[in-house]
Amino acid sequence: MREYLQITPEVTPGTFNGAGTAVLIDLTENNSYTVHPEPVQGVIRSAGAYNRRFSTFSKKYALKGNLNVLPHGSQIAALANWSIATATNTLTSYTVDHVILNEAGTLTFSRDLGMYVQQATFAAQESDQWLKLQLQLVGMSRAVITASSFAAPTFASFPNDPIFTLEDLSTASGIELVAVQRVDVESMSLMVKNILDVRFFIAASAQKIKYCGRDVTLQAKLSLLSAATRADYEATTAIVANLEFENGTNTIAFNMESTNFYSSVVDELDNSKVFMQDITLEAHVDATAGNDLTVTCT
Repeated sequence: MREYLQITPEVTPGTFNGAGTAVLIDLTENNSYTVHPEPVQGVIRSAGAYNRRFSTFSKKYALKGNLNVLPHGSQIAALANWSIATATNTLTSYTVDHVILNEAGTLTFSRDLGMYVQQATFAAQESDQWLKLQLQLVGMSRAVITASSFAAPTFASFPNDPIFTLEDLSTASGIELVAVQRVDVESMSLMVKNILDVRFFIAASAQKIKYCGRDVTLQAKLSLLSAATRADYEATTAIVANLEFENGTNTIAFNMESTNFYSSVVDELDNSKVFMQDITLEAHVDATAGNDLTVTCT
């Protein structure tokens, strides 16, 4: 079996940009790309059939699914650009070309157009180390392509530079909360949920996908060091928060600015283990910075 995938930024949503720079993504997870057209079905029940399902119909389909990757340093900028809106509130759509070598020994090609990130989750934990990125995607339409549009890549074409790990937080002094550098991190998850309005109008596929804002949430499990976190939670105190991964070659920095509020603080007091604390932090727009999240990749 073989499977490969590339992403290309679009200028016009839903239209392949032949002049764009394609990024070949290394698929390392099982079921790395699960996007398929799914019929939007309606079910009709019949009183004559004792209120049982009598027929099903569909005249449109939703293009959606996930992409799971271990981001390489050389590709993190492109993946962040796809996932996170700019300071001018522009969320970039991408074309995704995907090829599968099936069990019959033939290649299946697809081109998914107008693909937007509905939710991006950057997550890492002590148990398996890697920084993983899950993108929940929604798109406009699928086209069929051939090898002339996406030739089989050579082994040398795939990225071979370092990926990111949880330990790469320590290079940049961990997660900063209220100007305190926390390196006692067992796990972390930064979720960016983009609010998208998908419109079909009278067509069978989505005709317009509008970016309408976002929610940024940080979850982390840290050791229980003091009562300060709970005090900030109980007092609804706005705090500064940021984190940065440095793998020796590349960096990705998440600056959540200075207006973040705890929405949950849960103590884990297991007498046979290190006392831990699960925190959930919600980003709000910083009036001075004019943003709730700034991402910098180098």
